[in-house]
Amino acid sequence: MKPRILVVGSVYTDFFIRADRLPPSGQSTVGERYEYQPGGRGIYAAVTLEELGAECILCARIGGDSHGVRLKAYLENRGTDARFTDVDRQSQTGLVAVIIESDSPPRRVVYPGANRRLTAEHVEDAFTSYPDALLLQHDIPVAAAVSAVSFANRQGLPSVFDATYTPSAAERDFPLERFEELDVFLADEGSMAQFTDIAPADQDKCMRACLALAQRITAKYIVVKMGSRGIFVYDGTYFKIIAPHEAQTVDPAASSEAFAAALTLEYTRSRDIQRACVFADIVSAIVRSRPGTIASIPKLEEVAEYIEKYDLGYKL
Repeated sequence: MKPRILVVGSVYTDFFIRADRLPPSGQSTVGERYEYQPGGRGIYAAVTLEELGAECILCARIGGDSHGVRLKAYLENRGTDARFTDVDRQSQTGLVAVIIESDSPPRRVVYPGANRRLTAEHVEDAFTSYPDALLLQHDIPVAAAVSAVSFANRQGLPSVFDATYTPSAAERDFPLERFEELDVFLADEGSMAQFTDIAPADQDKCMRACLALAQRITAKYIVVKMGSRGIFVYDGTYFKIIAPHEAQTVDPAASSEAFAAALTLEYTRSRDIQRACVFADIVSAIVRSRPGTIASIPKLEEVAEYIEKYDLGYKL
């Protein structure tokens, strides 16, 4: 049977507009083209899980507007279990406006909308779907996140908290102490620095950051993505650094969510954190080597072909 993964996260409509240049304040410019696409960390994780052969139950919140209707239809047409992607008639669907200027990195304006109205009650309902594991993302309300981990523990399910998210100033004091035990706390260098005030710039500082984090949470494993320096895995006693698979970066969008989803899937199947990290790193490398967001996420067959092509020695 396919593993059933419950993702508790955010969904957005991404609005892309391209122009040669941004106008000065008070002036206008003519854009080249625009488009809407499904987006949000929850959707990227859901698509990754499904492309890799799992079933996904997505617990999220959308608004009672046309964007929400389109996102719900998109998920259902894909085969995602979107019963718990609830409609909030009092809110607008989350929107990310991505402004793409020639020869400059994209600029984003994020409007969370209904994502901020996900509650513990919505999460409790989602656990009636009998999932095999929980993937929890950082960009949801605290009460919903804390409840998700609690429900996972009650049902004896593995839980992964993906902390790789750059929050606004108002969201930086996330109360990790309220979490019950996690299986995996997943972070990158930026989020580790945020939670511990220690930038994991080298092996020693990464270890110090893990020790500081362990004073705030209980987790079987702390996994820190250190970019080209590899993946740092700490089990409360020992640490191991997993060498990264190097790949040319074309577009990093969705690669972080793909990593978390792939790690959750393989950890659910094997309970082997090192194997899960290697698999996640391969999937993430494929995603960032391709343009686009959802379009860059590989199917399991493509991952197998990639492993064989580069003789990575990983057996699916």
